[in-house]
Amino acid sequence: MRKKLFAIILLTLFSSSASAHSGNAILTGFYEGFMHPIAGVDHLIMMVAVGLLAAQSEKYMRWLLPITFIAMMAVGGVLGVSSGVFHILELLIALTIFIMGCMLLFSGSVSSQLKLLLVSLFALPHGWAHGVEIGTNGLSPLFGLLIATVLLHIIGAFCWQAQPLIKLSINRLAGSVMLVAGGLLILN
Repeated sequence: MRKKLFAIILLTLFSSSASAHSGNAILTGFYEGFMHPIAGVDHLIMMVAVGLLAAQSEKYMRWLLPITFIAMMAVGGVLGVSSGVFHILELLIALTIFIMGCMLLFSGSVSSQLKLLLVSLFALPHGWAHGVEIGTNGLSPLFGLLIATVLLHIIGAFCWQAQPLIKLSINRLAGSVMLVAGGLLILN
């Protein structure tokens, strides 16, 4: 278990930053679409965090949060394809990471309705950035993005389930990593 958690942390530390969203359509195929959320620290930690938040929520929210994130990310993707990049997209992504870190640190006091609302809003800029990167390159990169997103949600849920085995507060660790990463991205 510790090796898997260590691998996740390493992925987070060595991923590229949110500034990878140049506005150029670089995601041309399934592989590029699949790797985009894994290779970028912004998407990686957000998508793992959604799975983590969902796993500790009420039973119906365990599915509703990730499904809502994916649906709203798709809406954001359509907006990104049709509208292109806008000047505060990177800041919005950084803020979503920072606020999600706060939500994880104080998850016991966040209502299900607020979790659902915030996860919905957080998905939009992430999807928008994906849409900009896909451009008019078709469905293949989109399928890659969606599959990677689902897998990252599952990894987050797995981390929550593994928490008693590794005797580590996953919320404190993930929330702290997200606060630092979001803060650094905001400052960049």
